[in-house]
Amino acid sequence: MKKSALVQNEPQDDSDLEETDEPENVLVSHSEAANALEIALRYIEQSENTTSTDIMFVRRWHNIASTSRITSLRQTNFFTPKDR
Repeated sequence: MKKSALVQNEPQDDSDLEETDEPENVLVSHSEAANALEIALRYIEQSENTTSTDIMFVRRWHNIASTSRITSLRQTNFFTPKDR
């Protein structure tokens, strides 16, 4: 931000603050969540200021995301007719 813009009440260039055209409610997949939590878990485990509760909390969410990923990949349509 320019110092002169504050002093002289000039319009500021807000081009950096413009919103992108991305949708607001982008869902994160189970795989993306599991990967991110795995990285977070490695980071927390190597930190000196981490408590065992912190590690258990992140490990639990990593396990939830991993289980959800596996569950979402499970085939459930065994008895649907094949295309002819």
